Amino acid sequence: MAYALISANETGDPSEIEDLIGDVVAQLFKDAGVEHKRVSARGQSYSIAEEAYNEFAAWFNMPWE
Repeated sequence: MAYALISANETGDPSEIEDLIGDVVAQLFKDAGVEHKRVSARGQSYSIAEEAYNEFAAWFNMPWE
């Protein structure tokens, strides 16, 4: 897992990040008893995990003070 996180940190592509740590993230959601795939009130499917990969990829682009 540590190597996967280090590798994920070196890429800016959310799909590569998902490839590297997606299994672990899915297991964390499963262990917590939480579904990461959701449907909005408007009927649109989305994934909390996918949004997390996007945030992880953009972490160092955040305007920190």
